[in-house]
Amino acid sequence: MSINDSAPGDGAQSISSTGAGLLCFKVEEPSRLAWTNSGGKPFAVSGRGVSINSNRRRGEVELDPGRYTGFYVRGAAWTIVVRPR
Repeated sequence: MSINDSAPGDGAQSISSTGAGLLCFKVEEPSRLAWTNSGGKPFAVSGRGVSINSNRRRGEVELDPGRYTGFYVRGAAWTIVVRPR
């Protein structure tokens, strides 16, 4: 799993991996979680009020500020970007 900061000043972080993983991260301000998933396989996220179960290759949801622990992600080759709104 790789975690990268985006361009300086935009406050975005990206997380990329394959298969399943358990994430922990903190959101300081109202944000959006955008995801991409390759391979045409199902993508799922669950944890702290977020539930995604999709066959789409991309999508996004709103995130409230707070600590996201035990955030379970499952997909093919996926990337999640969390960016302030």
